[in-house]
Amino acid sequence: MNQKDKTSRKNPNEYREPPMTMTARRAALQQLDERLVTLLGEYGVSVEPIDNPYVVCFRAVPLEHFSKPRTNLLLRRLSPVGGSSAYVDADLEYTGSDKTLMETMTGRTARNWRQLRVPPMSGPTGDVFCDVLELLRSPIAEQIRSVQTALDEGGKGADTPSLGRMLDAIGEIISPEEAAEAHRTSFRKELATRLAIITTRSVPPFSAVLWGRSGCGLDHVMLAAAHVLFEGGHRSLVVRVCSGRAAAGSIFQAEADTALLKLLSEAGALEDCLLLLQDLDVCVTGSPASRSLLCNALDHGLRLFATVQSEAGLARFEEDEALARRLAPVRVDAPTYKAVAEALRELGKASRVEVAPAAIQAVLSRTRKQGAVEPAASISLLSAAIAEVAWRGGKIVHPDDVLAVPCDEWPGDNEKE
Repeated sequence: MNQKDKTSRKNPNEYREPPMTMTARRAALQQLDERLVTLLGEYGVSVEPIDNPYVVCFRAVPLEHFSKPRTNLLLRRLSPVGGSSAYVDADLEYTGSDKTLMETMTGRTARNWRQLRVPPMSGPTGDVFCDVLELLRSPIAEQIRSVQTALDEGGKGADTPSLGRMLDAIGEIISPEEAAEAHRTSFRKELATRLAIITTRSVPPFSAVLWGRSGCGLDHVMLAAAHVLFEGGHRSLVVRVCSGRAAAGSIFQAEADTALLKLLSEAGALEDCLLLLQDLDVCVTGSPASRSLLCNALDHGLRLFATVQSEAGLARFEEDEALARRLAPVRVDAPTYKAVAEALRELGKASRVEVAPAAIQAVLSRTRKQGAVEPAASISLLSAAIAEVAWRGGKIVHPDDVLAVPCDEWPGDNEKE
């Protein structure tokens, strides 16, 4: 350890917070590994969960080339399955010459916080935190990243097995809590149950492939179905993978087929596992080898829910007799206005702050006006408004709170102010 590291540990500046209570620590560990929280404490950084399941605050994060030696950092997930936005102290100014970082520090400010001007960052809280440390050129970025990488590679505990070389790199383990949250906010609970039942059949098909227009909630309903399987004791492990990441870098068809073979082999070797595979048609492109690999994996016990990018992709799976016998095609229709409104009301009931009926109408009106696709945009927009109100200590979400959420914090086809 160099002298600078020793100094940063022994002499944290005035931002240092008292040790976390056990209650706060337990809440923080829902999003961060205890070993990472302990290491941050050695650098004078405390972790404070806010009264919101999607928000966590890091106090006294060390910096260089800024107007203050430390800043408070806030990470806020935009929805149960969305990316995260990052905020720093509003009075923090960058004093260096990096133009990219200068641009990053020009985000909007509100209630003593400045939002970093970057797209929503995906991944677990620990990985997003490391991304922000690297973005801000924090002196502890390298040390924290090395620990987080080791945790990602080794799992969060001795009881967490390695998924395999490829799945460890590109897969995401879905926790029962995340699946339960998706089921609670889903308005397609019947469809989720139907999907879950498919995996318990005694004859094929044992898996399903889903298609619907962008934003109609395919990933959400797959998570809700995973909850049904978790709750019924039918699956103990759920892993989500984007097919594009598996096929990344493949130039020739044989390379893509090899990547698919590794993915399916590792997933098939996991006991009691459900695979959530996004954009299956990216991997299974029509080559005889890719179709054979998928059929073989399904015949040997792999259970999966997959999405395809287009209706043409779904038709290709339906027309292939071998795949049609093994994959149940499921078209997910666009939700009705009433269904989306009911989903928003359920989200409001579960919130720690009250949501006014007029606020729900404002959400529906704004998503239609912005050309956004429901329900993803509507749920994300209301979640963002709830988080804003809860953070500033408010008691109720009003229409003005919905209108105050910037367009870049919720998905839309036509984002504009």
